[in-house]
Amino acid sequence: MQETTPRTQDSSAMNRLTSRWIAAGALFAAAGLGGCDDPHAPKASSKSPSPIVRVAPGTYPDDVAFTIGGMPVHKSAIDEFVPLMKLIDPHLSEASHRRAALANVVLPMVAGAALDPEAREQAFQKAQRVLAAVRETGEFPEDAPEANYLTGTWKEVGLIPFKASMEMEPGTYSDLHESPAAWTFFKLIATNVEDGETFTPRTEITIQRYDIPYLPDEASQDLIQSAIDTLPVEIADEAWEHIIPPIVLYKPNPSQQ
Repeated sequence: MQETTPRTQDSSAMNRLTSRWIAAGALFAAAGLGGCDDPHAPKASSKSPSPIVRVAPGTYPDDVAFTIGGMPVHKSAIDEFVPLMKLIDPHLSEASHRRAALANVVLPMVAGAALDPEAREQAFQKAQRVLAAVRETGEFPEDAPEANYLTGTWKEVGLIPFKASMEMEPGTYSDLHESPAAWTFFKLIATNVEDGETFTPRTEITIQRYDIPYLPDEASQDLIQSAIDTLPVEIADEAWEHIIPPIVLYKPNPSQQ
């Protein structure tokens, strides 16, 4: 059966949900966070931050590094993106690669997920149904999201699709992935990788991307940033505390506001 032509969005609206988190200037901005000389670290003032909450070992499963707003941040989710961070900048340390993966992918994704669990689950069910229909029939349901056609490196298409494309063949659909504020899948149209070559930071891909949002589209950036700034954090494994940005660790003390 022939695949139906998907609806397309105006190019100015493309990739709104995640482009804010992967701007070239933002990547690795968090690599230096956590050090005592970090310019983003809390400064001495008359208003001291709330104390860091560290829970007893065994409170959470071993794979949980910390929680934000009650949502677990898994070590494995962070480490899943470390190879991509190494590919983009191999000169950084493992801790810096983990900070970059956390700040640019995992943290905004988990913070967004904490805001509206019910809407997130509803979007997940819809995304599963749409992707299953496309794979089974080659056609898009009437309520399928509009397609975004994106071409470029990881900077233009996003870290999550770029990483997934490394294991895909042109013409195939990805699995379902969570991205900040949405569930996402895409069709890999083409890459400029020749036979026998591997992906590099300059590899360009073309994808046809579909986002099923669970947060209001236009407000998603502000909502997620506010969640990162304000949701309570609990440290489950102190060995991972050093990769967490100070702006996430040190919340304003409500008693001093």
